[in-house]
Amino acid sequence: MVIVNPTPRKTRRYKSTLTAVIVVSAVICIAWLIALSLISKSIDKDGSKTTTLRGQIQSVLVEQPMNKQSAKYMLQSKLPYIVYGTAWKKDATASLVSKAVESGFRFIDTACQPKHYNEAGVGEGWKEAAAKLGLTRSDFFLQTKFTSLDGQDPNKIPYDELETLEHQ
Repeated sequence: MVIVNPTPRKTRRYKSTLTAVIVVSAVICIAWLIALSLISKSIDKDGSKTTTLRGQIQSVLVEQPMNKQSAKYMLQSKLPYIVYGTAWKKDATASLVSKAVESGFRFIDTACQPKHYNEAGVGEGWKEAAAKLGLTRSDFFLQTKFTSLDGQDPNKIPYDELETLEHQ
C-alpha cells in the first residue's frame, strides 16, 4: 500500500507563512484603528475635552498649508514629523525626492556613500520641488553622513583618502 500525502511539505510551509502574515497584518490594522480612535476622542478624566493630536494638526494646517511649511516651522509646532530616507533609490532619487517634498517632507536623509545613495539626485530633487513651491534651502533639513572606507564600494569612493580634510 502506498500512502500519498495530499499536502506536500512546501505547500504546508507556504500556508503557515501566509497565515502568519495575515495575522500580523490584522494586528497592525487593529492597532492603527485603536490609535486613531484615541487621537480623535481624547477626553480628560474630569470630562473636559483636551487638544488631540488631530486637533493640533488641523490648527497648524490652518495657519500654514502643508506644502508651504518649513522644517523650522514644523519643529516649532512640536508635531511629529518623518524624515524621508533616500537610500537605494538610484536613478529615481531626484524624482522621488521631488515628490516627497511636494507631499510635505522637509527633513531629508542621505549619506556620502554612492553604493547606496545618490546625493546629487537628492540635491536635484529638493531644488526642483522648492522652485515649484516657492521654498528656499533654509526651509529644509538635509542630513548627510560620512561613510568610512570600509563601508564604501572600492570602485566608487567619493573622496580621496590620501588627501587632507581641507582638500577632500
